[in-house]
Amino acid sequence: MTWISVKERLPGADGLYLVACETLDADKPFIAIGWYNPSGFGWSHVPIQFITSVRYWMQIPLIPEMKVEEEVTFKPKVMGVIVKTDLDFDCMTRRMKEGADG
Repeated sequence: MTWISVKERLPGADGLYLVACETLDADKPFIAIGWYNPSGFGWSHVPIQFITSVRYWMQIPLIPEMKVEEEVTFKPKVMGVIVKTDLDFDCMTRRMKEGADG
């Protein structure tokens, strides 16, 4: 599948498409899934700040067949972001109360 310029042509049918939207940094386009309606409504379900900046589109590729017995381990890599869980919140709240009491 290849990206198609909106200057070349637009999708001919209602549907979800991958879209590449222009941003202030030309090297980092915003990629999203948007809905296109050729009956005059155009693009939708794209964040409003990018709705007029869709420059390329393509059909969404088919998802590969997945085997149920395959085990997939997911280890998120978070850089520079602190993720708090309910347990963390409870511990922080308890410490704040203890600090206020003591």
